[in-house]
Amino acid sequence: MAMSNGSCTSPEVTIIDKDLENQKDIFQKNQPAQILLHTGNIANWNSLRLRKTQLPVNELFQSLKSTLEHWITEPKAKKDNDCTYSFDTFESKEERSLLKISVKVMLQKFDTSIINKALDAVLNKLKVDYIDSVFLALPSIEDENIGFEQIIEPYWRELESLHDGGRVKNIASCDLDQSKLEKLINLSKVKPEVNQVNLMSCCHMPEDLVAYAKAVDVVLHTHGDQPEMLPDDSLQELIQSVEPSNQMNWQCDWIARYTVIVKCRGVIKCKGYIASINSQ
Repeated sequence: MAMSNGSCTSPEVTIIDKDLENQKDIFQKNQPAQILLHTGNIANWNSLRLRKTQLPVNELFQSLKSTLEHWITEPKAKKDNDCTYSFDTFESKEERSLLKISVKVMLQKFDTSIINKALDAVLNKLKVDYIDSVFLALPSIEDENIGFEQIIEPYWRELESLHDGGRVKNIASCDLDQSKLEKLINLSKVKPEVNQVNLMSCCHMPEDLVAYAKAVDVVLHTHGDQPEMLPDDSLQELIQSVEPSNQMNWQCDWIARYTVIVKCRGVIKCKGYIASINSQ
């Protein structure tokens, strides 16, 4: 599959509820809906190069908003519920080996089935057989009476299964302090390659985390994602900006951000978001 002209994927809106025939059924009839939003490749979107939209949470909001607006206004999209631009593919397996594909799965609710759903969506959109690295970001844990091991283990087992099956080469964790990282290492069959640390809440890496990660050979990376990338009120604002008359309550189940990098040059070839949203 060959990527050209800076575009490797197309923006798409998939209606999972087959009873809904078109866009108006979703937004104007105020009916429950399950929708999969795919921004396509946003790497070269000029509108996202402003400093304000470079923040991940703003980038996500604006790219999803643009995708929905395009879907509503594009005549072809109105015909077949899809927004289709050019779709480029790899020409050979050798070309795939020159690229590194990373995916961050950001769960907006606790549900182990989401991992497979999100990765299936990415694999399908990118038309690839495997992903090089998958980062797992869990929702905020509100019940302190539940042990961290009980929460993360079923999700980590899902990732380990994908790793064993060859669909994921490396798995990684997000936002774990030294204590949580140690607990994950102790229960894991496949340890995390990387642990992402959010530096929005601190100025530097905690020393105990740095020392422990070095001892167990886990690489520490930084990121600037919000704990909740698309909260209900933001999603509601997004939907009503497209269709002000819509009165449904919208929620996001999960978000997957993928990045395709040319290994030898470190250049981002492709980047996009896939989000699963529903209304009630």
